Amino acid sequence: MIKELQALFEQDQADRSAFEYLDHGQRQQVFQRDRARRKRVEELLGSEMVARLKILLKCLQRQLLTFASTPLSLLFMKHAKAGGLTST
Repeated sequence: MIKELQALFEQDQADRSAFEYLDHGQRQQVFQRDRARRKRVEELLGSEMVARLKILLKCLQRQLLTFASTPLSLLFMKHAKAGGLTST
């Protein structure tokens, strides 16, 4: 994914470097390439976000299972040792 994003960035920079010298038709072509690049970047980043969210969900599920299988008294003791419970 990183290589593709880099290539898209380089293509964009190449278009930008000569933009002020382009005529109307050439600028329209740049705009079309821009739209295609933006769409592809959104797709790449969206798929990366979905992959990361799936990993996060698995981690949260494991934590929830661990929490659900731990007796409540152990949870309180662990919390108290960490300084979470104080007597007043």
